[in-house]
Parts: sequence; C-alpha cells; structure tokens
Amino acid sequence: TRMIKKVIILILFGFGCSSQTEYKTFISNEGGFSIQLPVSWAEYEDKSDAYSFFDTVKWSGNLRITPFKNVAPTDTSKIELFLLEQLIDCPGAKMSKIGNLDCATYKKPIVQDNKYGAIYFWVFVRGKDLFICSFTIDRKNETIEENILELKKVETILESIL
Repeated sequence: TRMIKKVIILILFGFGCSSQTEYKTFISNEGGFSIQLPVSWAEYEDKSDAYSFFDTVKWSGNLRITPFKNVAPTDTSKIELFLLEQLIDCPGAKMSKIGNLDCATYKKPIVQDNKYGAIYFWVFVRGKDLFICSFTIDRKNETIEENILELKKVETILESIL
C-alpha cells in the first residue's frame, strides 16, 4: 500500500505540473492593444509594422499581429461585409470566431529561402481597429499533433487581445 500511495502521489504531481501554460501581459508601444503571451514567448524585431513573437524555448512558428487603428467600420453590417470580402478574395477562407469576434481565417502555402512553409491568417475587427494576424510554420510539420496544439495556443493568444 505504501508503494501504491507513492505512485498515486507521483501521478497527481505529474498531472498538476505538466500542461499548464503560464502567461505574461504584452502591451503594444502605442498602448493600442494588449495580449497574454506564454512566458517563453518574446517579441522580436521585424521589418514590417507588425508586432512579432516566437517561442524562445522551442521554435514552433512566428506570430505576427498587425493592428490598424481607427480604420474599421463600426457598423456591424459593414464589418460583416468586410469579412465576407476576405472570404471571396482568399481561397479556402472560412468564417470562425476569435473569442466572441467574427473572424475570417485562411491558410497560404509559401516558399522562402528554398523552404516550404504555411501561413495561417486571422482577420477580425475589435471596436474601430482591424487586426490582421498570421502564424508562419514549417509546412513539413503542419499536420503533426504538436503543430495543431501550437495553433490552438496562438488562437488563445489572439482571443486575449484587449
């Protein structure tokens, strides 16, 4: 029975410590938005106007968030029309949700420096601000479970935009 108690304690300890992701708050330079990032993620300098992030412990892709302040229509029907235009302009695009916000999502294959990749896009409106977000991955890892979990983590990050 002593051995069984030790096994149970180890199992409980293992489950309690393993899969919880700790988050930190990132606030954009202009203060236009904030997000919750996993502690192991950091911002890096990018040549674009995007805020760019990656996991510093194990690279899983590059997340870019490009906010356009005060450019989005405030009328719900105009927002829906804008998102529908994204669906028409981007093959394979579909409507989804980021938190409680309507979102157009799509994926594009890319070739960069003789490497094959994929870019996942999320386009949504929050208040008067338009957000175009992307996550670039190595295409050979696209269908593995680890990548699928990483995409869910990215969506959790995007859902935290305030």
